Amino acid sequence: MGGAFSEDEIAQELGFFDSSGAPSAQVMYERIQEWDLPNWLTKPDGTAEGTETTEERKASSSGDVKKLPAARQAEHLFRADLYRLTRYLDEIPDLREQLQGRLYAWYSWVGEDWEEHRRDEYTEEGWKQVCEDFGEDAAQEAFRVSILPYIHRGAGPTPWEGLALLIVLHALMNENVGRLVSALHDDPASVNLAELYKRKGKDGATQDGVVTELKRAAAKLAVSVRGGEVKSGQKSGVVPPDEIPIALAVRRLTKEGLSAEAIYHQLKESRLLDEEGRYWFHPEHEEFARKKKCTFDDVKRHQELDLSPPD
Repeated sequence: MGGAFSEDEIAQELGFFDSSGAPSAQVMYERIQEWDLPNWLTKPDGTAEGTETTEERKASSSGDVKKLPAARQAEHLFRADLYRLTRYLDEIPDLREQLQGRLYAWYSWVGEDWEEHRRDEYTEEGWKQVCEDFGEDAAQEAFRVSILPYIHRGAGPTPWEGLALLIVLHALMNENVGRLVSALHDDPASVNLAELYKRKGKDGATQDGVVTELKRAAAKLAVSVRGGEVKSGQKSGVVPPDEIPIALAVRRLTKEGLSAEAIYHQLKESRLLDEEGRYWFHPEHEEFARKKKCTFDDVKRHQELDLSPPD
């Protein structure tokens, strides 16, 4: 599926979209794999954009259990952040920007080029003062003055801080920024979306794209804040919510001395998997659940992870 078209462009042509309506190569590959097509067809270059490589799927041992502080201890901080984001969002409708060289200028659009002052809005002394300030006769009941139809917000090397933060959050929360680029860029066609998602070492890329780098940095920050250790090249397993019953069953059966092959058979016997080794999987941000294949290698992965239930 390589060649002149990116994987997301192919996904768009074939009608594979995520829940936000954006074309998604990840959704495309997940659906194709569900049809049991050969691996060389679903991943002609050995991997698929937006999916984990074989190396990434190798799970590191979960190790000793360390209890972490309850997330609710930071709830008030997150709610303050949410309030701030809401304030930023409320200012978006009136926000205007222009780019001069490399300098972004921000201003709020008022729309009207005049304002009215009325006597009944002031005290007597206040009315006299405002009339004096504008050179108007205090004997009149009202007067109008010319104003600029915008309010300057400042300027800097990046878009307005509220908009910049919302752009970053959108990139972190969505699989594709194509619709955002279409909405905010003055020449969307000039943006190479594939460049934003490049992964170092894949398809000849010598460095990560901006969005890939952003997501990796965000993940490392979360690990550091949550008491983990960030190591270069560190790979860990991922257990989606729908796989938890399988992971816990694998742990229990492993402790009972069963081999991976026997565990795979037992998962089918207990109906955690159907006869074809599938289970119900509800992809994040999608409305409907679908069946996903659990392989023999997945059982081994869960054995290595050895996920413990909460105390």
